[in-house]
Amino acid sequence: MRADRNAAHARSHPLTGCHDLAPSFDTCGFFTRDIATFERVLAVLDPAPGRAFADRPRLALARDAWALCEPRAAEAFHPARERLLAALGDDAGPVVELELALDGFHAMTDAFRDLQAFEAWGSNGALIERHAIPMGPGGVSAISMAAT
Repeated sequence: MRADRNAAHARSHPLTGCHDLAPSFDTCGFFTRDIATFERVLAVLDPAPGRAFADRPRLALARDAWALCEPRAAEAFHPARERLLAALGDDAGPVVELELALDGFHAMTDAFRDLQAFEAWGSNGALIERHAIPMGPGGVSAISMAAT
């Protein structure tokens, strides 16, 4: 499981002391193997849960994102959605269905990749060049593209 801390949470959990990758995209997050560990980590990072979140949670479903899934994967989501709504109970707002990528996911992904690479090179390019830091092929191609 993964939790990212959104912009509202960044005010109470700043990234001070963290090394920038792409500052306008960087978030503080964590991964766990199960929900029990997730809850313990969250309790340490956020001892006053809910303060940066809406009083009434909403579930948003991106129709265009789900359209990219294999039908069996999308169908497998439905029981989890129902369990989530049942767990939220009366606190749940209406399910909002929306289009996430107005110009399509490929255009959005290309724009994100270009902007992130530009920021990553600005934050790390000198360090990479100075120390000849080895990177995997994906990192090399993305960051070297931004260097030009």
